[in-house]
Amino acid sequence: MSNSALVSYTKISPNRTSPRNHVIDTITPHCYVGEVTAEDAAAWFAQPSAELSCNYFIDKDGRIALIVPEGDRSWCSSNRENDNRAVTIECASGKTHPYAINDKVYKSLVRLCADICKRNGIKELKWLGNKSLIGQVDVQNITAHRWFANKACPGDYIYNRLGVIASEVNARLGVDASESQNGFQAALLQNLSEEDRIKRIAPLYVESMKKTGLLASVRIAQFCLEAAYGSTDLAVYANNLHGMKTELSGNTWEGSVWDGVSKYGKYSPEVINGNPVMQYSHFRQYACCEDSIADQAAYFLNAMNGSEKRYPGLKGEKDYEKAIRIIKAGGYATDPDYVSKLCDIVRRWKLYEYDEIPAAEEKSVILAQCEKFQKQLEADLAVNKRWTYHNPAKFLEEQWSNAVRKERRACNCALLARWALKEAGLIPQSTGIFYGKKGGTISWGRGTKDAVSKSCHIIKIGNRTVKELIASGTLRPGDIVTYVNIQHTNIYAGDNSWYDAGHAYCTGFGEGAVYNSWHGKTIYANQLVGYIIRPKDKEPDCDLQDNEYVVQAGSFTKRANAVDLVSKLHKKGFDAILKEIDGQYKVQCGAFSIVKNAEKLVSKLKKAGFDAFIK
Repeated sequence: MSNSALVSYTKISPNRTSPRNHVIDTITPHCYVGEVTAEDAAAWFAQPSAELSCNYFIDKDGRIALIVPEGDRSWCSSNRENDNRAVTIECASGKTHPYAINDKVYKSLVRLCADICKRNGIKELKWLGNKSLIGQVDVQNITAHRWFANKACPGDYIYNRLGVIASEVNARLGVDASESQNGFQAALLQNLSEEDRIKRIAPLYVESMKKTGLLASVRIAQFCLEAAYGSTDLAVYANNLHGMKTELSGNTWEGSVWDGVSKYGKYSPEVINGNPVMQYSHFRQYACCEDSIADQAAYFLNAMNGSEKRYPGLKGEKDYEKAIRIIKAGGYATDPDYVSKLCDIVRRWKLYEYDEIPAAEEKSVILAQCEKFQKQLEADLAVNKRWTYHNPAKFLEEQWSNAVRKERRACNCALLARWALKEAGLIPQSTGIFYGKKGGTISWGRGTKDAVSKSCHIIKIGNRTVKELIASGTLRPGDIVTYVNIQHTNIYAGDNSWYDAGHAYCTGFGEGAVYNSWHGKTIYANQLVGYIIRPKDKEPDCDLQDNEYVVQAGSFTKRANAVDLVSKLHKKGFDAILKEIDGQYKVQCGAFSIVKNAEKLVSKLKKAGFDAFIK
């Protein structure tokens, strides 16, 4: 393992274990209390009695010191497993809460993290702020010292900015951060105009409206007013787009996605007894904007005022002004001009256009079965009947009806996919098992492939991620998906969520793990898809083959030119990614199984002034 070329001072600490026993796949930033020099900190770590060390130290002037070579484990995070897989970085900070680091330290931290990632093959830095994901580096590869010990480290200043740090590091790595697995980060909006910020954030509210019945126009207007178009420190550093405090209306509510722990303290303007005041409060900190939007929606739908709903009639209200008045009447805002301010924003930006949802598509027969499974699972858990994981060799011929009648609640990812196809009437009940194998292939039982092929398209993908397929519209609700890098099969439910009988939704591991839910938010965004299995559509023009129609907007020999085009496309509201193929930097805007969909995108791009073609 190499060490960073950014190092300007070296003093190796004896407090280390050589060599580390795990590849480097994680980064753990720390705060070193005190704005000291590299020499002072290194002298402290050099004392055997300190029994502490780190891989790198960033001093008050931004100088980077090597304390423990990357090939060795530092003694830093109060956890051997973490320190064996992580590069630990101590940052000179203030001596009191929130242990702030200065601009020089911050910039060096970003540069150093990017350098560590490049040298160790870490393609993307990922942060969800979720302690339960420790070690699951395909989902989250930043950890915090406070997760392993009763400490404030890395201090709230660094901790609250880890999502922003990840975004800045990923920009240096060339990651398309607009669809990062970290979820949408408000920090990505900072260099855009107000109009472009609305265009980037609005689709998240439209998707929420489809699920909740809460008008997108009203909530986008709230984002503009309450988060200053995403520019407030609360938005940038906590992804809190609506000023949601740790406690609201003196109660909790069903459906909250806040983790109950992460918070951000700040002064904010309030109106009390008709007088404007600045009041210090704790606000909720979210891993991404999607969580902020979901939590506010849950509050509007489920917050109570005594025994009554706090916002009765808000769900399903089609008139934006009436909806805003319901929100004001429920006590959401103290500003007496809140209604008029929001209405003005809706009209100024014509946000009511986002309230127009196309006619709902016919529900997938696969999803209809998954919903039945989910209801059965929830009913069972309510009466303490456990659903457990079992190897597919067991219960191989177990049918859904038999499982319910015999009260044998056992499943896994492959059985869920087979059950869905059987109960939808797409394959015979006698059909054997199939599952996605690691490496991108599918393992078929005897005669199973023929049975599935008669009613479904089996579409080979192989080299594209889930987030790319979602962004291009290729992945559809009801699709059964297999993967390349993991042995797994699940069913896409739309809106970045899945019906999944895998361990992501289990308590425990291996045989006997207990399911909590078959339905949850995606953690698969960066996974490569092997195959999509999709029921054949009735319409002849929707017939799919193993083809991909890629819409390309440019090809360049210089990366900077391609990056510039990607930026211009994003500003116009188009999805775009950069791929290096045969020494050329190609800008791709989507890939489709149906050529007509690709042609539609080409037409939209050309109308917007971009050259585009199908390859």
